[in-house]
Amino acid sequence: MEIDWEKLDKLSDKLEIKVEYFVEQIENFGLMEVPEKIEWLQKHFPEIQKRFMFANKYFLIGRLPEGFYKKGYAAIDLFTREKVALLLLKPETMLGGHIHSELPATNIFFNENRASYNLKHPNIIEFYDSNITEDNQLYIAFKLEDAITIEDSLRFIRENTDGDRYSESLVIKLMLYVSKALEYMHNKGYIHGDVKASNVLVNRENYAKLADFGTVRKIGDPTRILGSLSYTAPEVLRGEPPTPVSDVFSLGVLGYYMKYGELPFKVAEQDWPDGLVEKILTFEPEIHPNHKFLKVFLEKNPKKRLKNGAACRRVLNWLQSAPVDHRILFDLFRMPYRLLERFIYYNNFEFIGGRSYEKESG
Repeated sequence: MEIDWEKLDKLSDKLEIKVEYFVEQIENFGLMEVPEKIEWLQKHFPEIQKRFMFANKYFLIGRLPEGFYKKGYAAIDLFTREKVALLLLKPETMLGGHIHSELPATNIFFNENRASYNLKHPNIIEFYDSNITEDNQLYIAFKLEDAITIEDSLRFIRENTDGDRYSESLVIKLMLYVSKALEYMHNKGYIHGDVKASNVLVNRENYAKLADFGTVRKIGDPTRILGSLSYTAPEVLRGEPPTPVSDVFSLGVLGYYMKYGELPFKVAEQDWPDGLVEKILTFEPEIHPNHKFLKVFLEKNPKKRLKNGAACRRVLNWLQSAPVDHRILFDLFRMPYRLLERFIYYNNFEFIGGRSYEKESG
């Protein structure tokens, strides 16, 4: 097999053709088991390296969605054969080929790198590598999951079926996985800051992992780094520092989006962003009686919202195996406040005002 390199260079998207030419050799056949493939790669390595290698070890095989300060590629580590998601800092955030730590995007990138390295949980995408190349290109690599984002999953459903949303049971299941990731992060002293459909990966078994840690910060850190506006909690929009309860609101928006196929807060393009901010602060989205569990995530008053990932996990875990109709359970939220407090106490839930109502042991 020979490659017309000149033709390849003329393509508008060179990464599309590399899958056809190269991945078959690396992934399906295996380099070490097929000597002739090794010989072929060695012969063409200068050309391959020129076009498709990064940091002398990563073989680029496709594009991934870009963020506002980084671009992404699917790649294979030729030393370990591990598939990775490779995130590179965009050139416009680098000045004169040197790293400028005063640039917000660069700060965010370093922050994401540190947080990703420190956060290890089954429901969090797995950190793989990070470094700076000889030409000062920053990058982070994560193990590439055999999964797609919830955003892409819902888009596929809309485009290829008559539906546009998930079932209630699947919504609860996926929210539970995300809540476990948030519980771990909150217990470690971190806030995610940007829980949304494009930052949650789901595989064929409907197992979910939380990704993208560019907005992660320590609890109490006054740094103002807003995530996606449509998912941002009202108190954060009012200028208050984000807290774990802010992540809970974002999880509620995600739950609503998965259940209804649209965001709870949306405005016409000409009204963005001020109109959207106003809507999040004042508008109460319509929620069907069957789905009232979403209300405890979307409470505008943070004191009445589930207080952290652990509280979310407990409620969602209970809902997943609830012996009663969810409509009956969440009709309780119409009860007088003191009666509701007692119900929470006797069911080992944690929410309302950030107070704990767990029964004392013994």
